[in-house]
Amino acid sequence: IPCQLTQRIDIYETGDGTEIFIDGRCLDENEAELLAKNDGFEDAEDMLNWFNGGIEDWKIIHWTDLKY
Repeated sequence: IPCQLTQRIDIYETGDGTEIFIDGRCLDENEAELLAKNDGFEDAEDMLNWFNGGIEDWKIIHWTDLKY
């Protein structure tokens, strides 16, 4: 299956919690839950615990036409 698309993902810890950005756009709670489940995590909290402290300038590889 060929790669359909890549998107940049950044996860930042802030004073108000954690924010997830895809291609510079901040995801809302529902989008964060969908991203986590599509990536094999139980929920967004599980995913954020895995990336403890955040990530910067990583890539999401899409094998379908899904885009966040």
